[in-house]
Amino acid sequence: MRLAESLGATAVVLPETLDDAIARHFPDGPALVIEAVGAPGLIQRALSAVSFRGRVVVAGVCFGKDELEPIPALLREASVQFVFAYEKDDFQYTIDALARGRIDPLAMVTSRCTLDEVPAAFASLTHAPPHGKVMYVR
Repeated sequence: MRLAESLGATAVVLPETLDDAIARHFPDGPALVIEAVGAPGLIQRALSAVSFRGRVVVAGVCFGKDELEPIPALLREASVQFVFAYEKDDFQYTIDALARGRIDPLAMVTSRCTLDEVPAAFASLTHAPPHGKVMYVR
């Protein structure tokens, strides 16, 4: 959470406190909700949280069936956009931001490891990951 805040996040919450955080920070609901996990039920949760005429962007991939109740989205006149991959312009925007110093990619690197340490680094990411990005170094 501290890493997200240091990179500019305005609200960082644990999943179990999400509803309280939304009510506290966005009394009318957030104008934009990005669902980036893909677990069943999260599109519905996003549609139930978004503000009137807000937008939900679905970037997470749910590999199973998921059910939606349309009424919350309908009452909010919410729009939903599904995204799958990056386009050439997305890469160019990022390259330009890096070149101009608007993005510091090293701020996300929280650990470095050697090739021999890669299996342990991956294993540490399976439970309460303390890292943003782990970089391999020689």
